[in-house]
Amino acid sequence: MKKIVLLALLISSYSYSATIYVKANATGSNNGLSWANAYPNLQEALSNAIFGDEIWVASGTYKTTTSADRTISFVMKNGVNIYGGFTGLETSVGERDIAANPTTLSGDIGQLGEDSDNTNNLVRLTNITSNFIFDGFRVISGKTGTGSGGMVLSNNTGNVTISNCFFFNNSGNSAGAIFVGNPGDYTVDILKCTFISNVSANGIISFSNSSLNNLNIKECEFKNTVFSGTTVMRFSGANFTMDRCVISNNTSSQSNLIYINANTSAKISNSLIVGNSYNESAIAFYSSSGIPQTVENVTIAHNKKTFTTNTFYTTVYSVNGTNEIYNSIIYGNTNSSNNNQIDSGNTVSNSIVENGYPTGTSILNVDPLFANPSDSASAPFDGSNFDYTLQDNSQGINFGDNTMVSSSLDLIGNTRIFQTSVDTGAYESTSALGINDYTLNDSNLFYDYSSQTIVLQNLDFGEISIFDVSGKQIQTHKISNRHSLSGLKSGIYFVILNDTNESLKILIK
Repeated sequence: MKKIVLLALLISSYSYSATIYVKANATGSNNGLSWANAYPNLQEALSNAIFGDEIWVASGTYKTTTSADRTISFVMKNGVNIYGGFTGLETSVGERDIAANPTTLSGDIGQLGEDSDNTNNLVRLTNITSNFIFDGFRVISGKTGTGSGGMVLSNNTGNVTISNCFFFNNSGNSAGAIFVGNPGDYTVDILKCTFISNVSANGIISFSNSSLNNLNIKECEFKNTVFSGTTVMRFSGANFTMDRCVISNNTSSQSNLIYINANTSAKISNSLIVGNSYNESAIAFYSSSGIPQTVENVTIAHNKKTFTTNTFYTTVYSVNGTNEIYNSIIYGNTNSSNNNQIDSGNTVSNSIVENGYPTGTSILNVDPLFANPSDSASAPFDGSNFDYTLQDNSQGINFGDNTMVSSSLDLIGNTRIFQTSVDTGAYESTSALGINDYTLNDSNLFYDYSSQTIVLQNLDFGEISIFDVSGKQIQTHKISNRHSLSGLKSGIYFVILNDTNESLKILIK
């Protein structure tokens, strides 16, 4: 009898799990039971949600309070996943178009544009014991003296996934966008997020000194941070991974771009670190346990050291441990006083390293021949205006070690090991596509990366054909002077001028 009652109670509890709807301009009964009757206020939805519910939030701007109280946050509920990016018509999370429906959590509660009266911590995750999802939001303009203006996590044991989010103009002493504090024993996954112009001396993302927490970052972009301390990442914990990320146009006047102190393991892979300026190093590994920390298929190029007194720091630097650097390109960055890009005592193989690495295996000291690079003198600069894929005659193509490849995709989603061997750096070349009969000659064709436009330089009219990485023709256009390619998905393409068979290999980001 007791088992029957317990089963009935469980069925009853799950039957009450619901989707709670939030829409800023909702005009119905405002009970949150449908889009037509959605809550206009996110705080009301959070107050009424129970374990097992989901909160769906339509596009619009939501503030923590209508008062001037800076201490009020959006406090997440245990067991209640929350999603933004809806129009207010969807019947499933998969129907969202997040980019077209910006859902903004704003800390600008006081005088607009004045950040001294902004919300201290926009989003708080505290005492989360179950797996939690925060997906599809713009977290903007939180400002605090402690913690993070964007998001603060503390006293949690459930794993947290933060995905498809945009963090902009947040600041705090502990972190700019996301701060993970003690205590806790959980994993934070940050997926497909963009971080722009967030400020803190301890990094855009910062993990406090917890030996148990794990951080995984994938397909994220970090740009336009300017501050004195560590600008992009400060991690002290158990396990750290970063895969398929872009770090560009950041400035640290007194420290590093990335500081990693992992007790168990650390790996950065398939990522591009370009056009930054810093005082010490691009990546600094400080391993308290002395474990090897891995850099795999990473391009670190044209970054500039600005403070001349710390000249012994190298672009990749290790303390109390060793780096294992495979299949990577470290080139064009400011050298150390010893004319090195990597400090001594590390394991380095199958990589292009400017000025070489005497104890390494299969090291090339050559120009990698990037397709359209800038230079370190221009740093900081936005790497998205340039192309760090490899030219077809680069010695970095097929130079890597296949046994050191742990990821199936490169930075932009191309399959790793396209030909016989993996390429060095963040991008895998796809030049052997069955269209090699075309001669690469750009006398008439030019690609403007800033506007994603094909330009005819010496002709008034022409016909172009566009091929994807498999060699499949996907478009043909007759053009006059110029033609926009902004509608193409991210990837590598070949553009052929049909009258002359001239071609360009281009990267769409």
